[in-house]
Amino acid sequence: MNLRGTVFVELGSFSNSWEKLMGNTKLQYAVRAVLAAAAASAVAPAYAQTAPAAANETALQEVVVTGSRLAISPNDVSISPITSLDSLDIQKSGLVRTEDLLNNLPQVVAEQSSGTSISSNGTATVSLRGLGSQRTLVLVNGTRLAPGAGLGVTTTSSADINQIPADLIERVDVLTGGASAVYGADAVAGVVNFVLNTHFEGVRVDANYGFSRYNNDHADLLANLAAAGNPIPPSVVDAGFNKDVSFLAGANFADGKGNATVYATYLKTSPAVGYQYDYAGCSLNTPSTLPGPGGLSCGGSGTPATGRFAVFGKTTPTSPLVPQTPAASYAIDPVTGAFRPYVSATDSYNYGGLSFLQRASERYTAGSFLNYDITDNTNVYSNFMYARNSSEANYGPSGLFTYTAATISCANPLLTPSEVGILCAPATVAANQLAFPQNAGTNNINLYVGRRAVENGPREDNYLSNSFRETLGIKGKWIEGLSYDLYGQVGINTMHDSQGNYINATSGTNALNVVTDPATGQPACVAALNGTAPTCVPWNIFQKGGVTPEAIAYINVPATYSVTTKEFIVDGSVTADLEKMGMKLPTASTGPSVNLGAEYRSESYVLDPDYIFANGLNSGGNGAQSAINGGFHVSEIFTEARLPVLNDLPAAYDLSFDAGYRYSKYTSGFNTNTYKFGVEYAPIKDVKLRAGYNRAVRAPGVGDLFAPAVIGAGGTADPCWGPVIGGTPGTTLGTIQTHDFAYCARTGVTQAEWGNITTNPAAQINTSVGGNIDLKPEIADTFTYGFVFQPAFVPNLGLSVD
Repeated sequence: MNLRGTVFVELGSFSNSWEKLMGNTKLQYAVRAVLAAAAASAVAPAYAQTAPAAANETALQEVVVTGSRLAISPNDVSISPITSLDSLDIQKSGLVRTEDLLNNLPQVVAEQSSGTSISSNGTATVSLRGLGSQRTLVLVNGTRLAPGAGLGVTTTSSADINQIPADLIERVDVLTGGASAVYGADAVAGVVNFVLNTHFEGVRVDANYGFSRYNNDHADLLANLAAAGNPIPPSVVDAGFNKDVSFLAGANFADGKGNATVYATYLKTSPAVGYQYDYAGCSLNTPSTLPGPGGLSCGGSGTPATGRFAVFGKTTPTSPLVPQTPAASYAIDPVTGAFRPYVSATDSYNYGGLSFLQRASERYTAGSFLNYDITDNTNVYSNFMYARNSSEANYGPSGLFTYTAATISCANPLLTPSEVGILCAPATVAANQLAFPQNAGTNNINLYVGRRAVENGPREDNYLSNSFRETLGIKGKWIEGLSYDLYGQVGINTMHDSQGNYINATSGTNALNVVTDPATGQPACVAALNGTAPTCVPWNIFQKGGVTPEAIAYINVPATYSVTTKEFIVDGSVTADLEKMGMKLPTASTGPSVNLGAEYRSESYVLDPDYIFANGLNSGGNGAQSAINGGFHVSEIFTEARLPVLNDLPAAYDLSFDAGYRYSKYTSGFNTNTYKFGVEYAPIKDVKLRAGYNRAVRAPGVGDLFAPAVIGAGGTADPCWGPVIGGTPGTTLGTIQTHDFAYCARTGVTQAEWGNITTNPAAQINTSVGGNIDLKPEIADTFTYGFVFQPAFVPNLGLSVD
């Protein structure tokens, strides 16, 4: 539900409109609306686009062509398949509410957005065809948008579209397919070009207010929540409140020789949280096949709110490390407080209910566009954009995640008699100390623990980013048919993340190793008594309600990091329209055109973590993240040409070719060659056939090259963990997840481990991820072919299939 008010003043006119559009995700919806149109059976072909004509005939005009540096007639159809929607199309297409459907299309997948919570890095990115945002090049008015300041090895080169003012979007062009010959590296999956209104006249104010209303009336989903003991959401929920205001003003000056446009926008978004919705109120587990036995059910993390405990050991030095207690693991019953076997179906922690479906955020943007004709043939221009964006992501509480190894004493006064009898039985202690000989001869055991610090509240990421972008250039023509464009551009993005409500894993394990203080007779940390951690406070997770505020204060730890990215570009090119110089083939009605140019680009990425973040001491965080300070420079030369061969001949209304080439030399130690070829043939005016080939590259980003290797939660699931079906653990009989022993042996599973690998219900595996300075560019070959049908007997109808 959304209300939109517009006040628009232009040359004495006034209008007021109310439109339905959810403003907080307008940019990403715009891209997805374009992709949805491309997936439909009939899509209007993209023509060369021009800026809206001003009432004054002397107003500045410019042609923006995505996918080429060569200007073409506004009535021509591009050889490259481009889908284009203007702002009115986006608002009225009705596709802005089909995100779930679009996520299933091969052209787009969900990546970083305002709806990302647990894996958020505070940015908003675009990923075409599911190949990743690092392989999608984002442009603003035909020039690169600098990499955002996101955290992650593969996303250090991904543009953050938070900085684009949504209300200034005049058009969004999407070119799916390689475009490296025109724009350089990263345009592997395609190009998204946001064309902004830089020649505005008048004053315009837009205001939006909206929220989402949802009926929680799905009986099966509500039954899942009830069966797992999770809260039932209200029958109707209003959430995700959004409000934004934008201001746009512009005027011509100097008798129409120039135009100045300024803008400012403000957006505030309220959160929508999983527990408010029947479909997101819990983390869903699925059977191996759907509908499967029992179908969907509520599940969650194997690290529960009331604790999970296991004692592993060996009966002989060569036997497998397996649980030594009657049950594989134990938990504190949340109702009775009894120490009983862990039951995954009821004890798993429902982290899904706390995850944001839409993050709380606040955003300010401002900027200006200036164009001035210093002579009849020379125009200088300046584009400045600034954005400040803050957002908050919440997700399941921190803790000691299953399993964290902790040394505890069997004389721990916080242990109940039942816990001592199970965890510290003589045979159990002996087997445990055989596996962990550092405890031999003591009263200590190595206890595997999993426990959420629910008393500390959900984990928080508080992101604050600032983005600056300035383009300064000069363009014009020396003589008729010979034009140039020279510009410099700088983009600087900063991101600061303050993480809250995490626990320090070292403090947590210290706080579990408790004995009786001989001086006071009270429970005390061993680390406090021996002086290694004097401020340690016992963390009593062994009894229901045993956790104190003082213990939470001791184990709680904040963490911060900041990221700064910088991009500098100098680009210059010359375009020759040879027809205006009197050159064309005798069989063609138009002449060839050629573009030649060079570009220099430098990119740098700096990650500055604090001590806690750098060493991964914030349990449940991103893992240890060492500082990064890297960058590269690239020098390039490029050319592009278009050659009309036949025009207005029998069976050859049009036959044209285009080609492009770019050579790039990187300081990273490699060179690349990218190129493209295209052909279009129209036997008659109504039908045009087109085909193209593009060689594109993606050069490794700073994170790909320099990020230190870290171990963190990743992966999906181990195909060889879990119980044996039709066999016995420790043998080679039976199957695990339909796989036989021979299959699992190829992954490194031994006979002793067969059937003894514990399942992680969160489907996470410790994964090592890092950069590699020996990486070479990725190479992509894209082939496109299709046709455009524009029947003269049906006005305004255009159909393209590619």
